[in-house]
Amino acid sequence: MSLESDVKLALAQPLDPHRVTVGNSGPLRGIKYLEGEDVIRTANRIFGYGEWGFSLLSQPWVIEEGSQGSNHTKYQVWAAHGRLMVSGGGSFADVGTCVRQGDGSGGLEMAIKGAVTDCVKRCLRNYGDQFGLILYDKTTDMAGLAADYKAGAPLPPFPEEAPAAPKPDVPEWVEKFNTDRKRMGIGNSLIEEVIGTKLSITNIEKWLAAEDGRTPDKLLSLAADRGAVGVR
Repeated sequence: MSLESDVKLALAQPLDPHRVTVGNSGPLRGIKYLEGEDVIRTANRIFGYGEWGFSLLSQPWVIEEGSQGSNHTKYQVWAAHGRLMVSGGGSFADVGTCVRQGDGSGGLEMAIKGAVTDCVKRCLRNYGDQFGLILYDKTTDMAGLAADYKAGAPLPPFPEEAPAAPKPDVPEWVEKFNTDRKRMGIGNSLIEEVIGTKLSITNIEKWLAAEDGRTPDKLLSLAADRGAVGVR
């Protein structure tokens, strides 16, 4: 079994920067992340209700405790080990953590629930940028996210269904090309305007071969120039 094509298409879309929260205090200051509610809603929207699930593989437990700061505030680090399953999309297991600050049953409850939620989020990130994978790239900023989202859907995978063996004969320039275009926020439409036809490896290679001096970097440069002057 494999994921349906509409699910793959949804997963391939750039991350909407409006979904991203940026921490403004404490250890989360400046950290970009997705809220637990957001990723669960997104999983329901993309995979469908009842088409994915999560289960704990063990009871949450304390992995560290002590005190910190001049006031010697007590803390505990709680962890949760779980597995997430998607219909047609396999499963992933991971460990989530959350810090309990101070005493009290309320703090304990929030720490345990937070560890479980963090585990769900860490499992879902394996399905790509819609679940915050791109936020683990330290070079990612909000301006870049916004540019990529505005530019449109990213270049589809090459090929869409890659067999396990042998490896598909993908040109060497493809991986760097995809990385660079994502970093530059260049959408499909701008590249298609330069090559004059629908975006694909074959059509890009025809464009490259049509004239001396054409390279993948040159193609991205021309596409970026079009975007800069507002050509659509």
